[in-house]
Amino acid sequence: MTASGFDPDALDRLTLGDLRAAGSRRWADARDGEIAAGLAEMDLGVAPVIRDRVMSMQRYGYVTARELAAVAAACSEWLAAQRSWQVDPGRIAIVPDLINAVERLVELQTQPGEAVIVTTPSYAPLAAATRKVGRRIVEVPLGPAGRLDLTRTAHALRHGARLVILCNPHNPTGTVFDAADLAQLAEIVERHGARVLSDEVHAPLARQPHLPYAASPGASAHTTTIVSASKTWNLSGLKCAQMIFASASECEKWHRGEPRLEGSVPVLGAVATTAAYRHGEPWRRDLIEYLGRTDALLVAAGQTAPQAGYFVWRHLARHVTVATLRSEARVIVADGAAFGAPGWARVTLATPTPIAAQLLERLGRVT
Repeated sequence: MTASGFDPDALDRLTLGDLRAAGSRRWADARDGEIAAGLAEMDLGVAPVIRDRVMSMQRYGYVTARELAAVAAACSEWLAAQRSWQVDPGRIAIVPDLINAVERLVELQTQPGEAVIVTTPSYAPLAAATRKVGRRIVEVPLGPAGRLDLTRTAHALRHGARLVILCNPHNPTGTVFDAADLAQLAEIVERHGARVLSDEVHAPLARQPHLPYAASPGASAHTTTIVSASKTWNLSGLKCAQMIFASASECEKWHRGEPRLEGSVPVLGAVATTAAYRHGEPWRRDLIEYLGRTDALLVAAGQTAPQAGYFVWRHLARHVTVATLRSEARVIVADGAAFGAPGWARVTLATPTPIAAQLLERLGRVT
């Protein structure tokens, strides 16, 4: 066991039966012998420093303004220390449900019928939230090697698109975008007077330097950034995410328009998130090192490891479907069609290394 409490040896001893018995949603539908790799949820535990803080709580009532302010301050401190990005806590709003918040933000920053650019393949709920509030989607596929297609983006903005939804790092491909491409995107967006919503929830899982989009030259004034401890520290069910606005006045306007949102954040989510940002960094580093073992398995098999996150974005052979993978390989994956890419699958690899090896071996036999 490491000093952070991360225990690779204990993880490696876990079996498929152990993971099913743990009762997570990821494994809820898995039958005996199946490997669940569809939902974006880790099998790798929770940092003891977070678990201990949550278990020490003596009340479970409404969250307080002081606890919410602590989340904003801790988030700001982490971004400064780990991303060299200086963010005033007064620009940070706390929300319990990111997708509901995205719906409201799209309503505020665009007009009915206007177009929103989504890079495909795309994290499906972001596009769904956009459609739900009556905005048109303009799909801009990633270019070669997973790079942003800036030419098509500029074309869409010239023809009236008012908002770009960016996943940085990208979900589902795991791409960490080049700083030069982000700077060029910022110039294009600024030139057309548009906005960017940057989903950076998977950024703490980057294996290489990650640049927040809003920290790119010229980007800060037109960007709202979504961040969260949820995926990295395995806290998704505690419902506490952060939205970083372009200015404190923009954040205050959000507060006035959505007075009940922050009060709906679970107190345990606020406490756990603060602990993650302030005390969970050693555990996060041990997690990244452990995920590197599966990255090595991918490379050894001639595949590309993700630059961030814990997904493999896999192209399926013509005769293979998601149903085929479940029936023949006994693997449950996420259908690429939900991301706007039929014929692909997103495979979640945040699982003990021996089980990840089984998973990859099974996929290799079928795909």
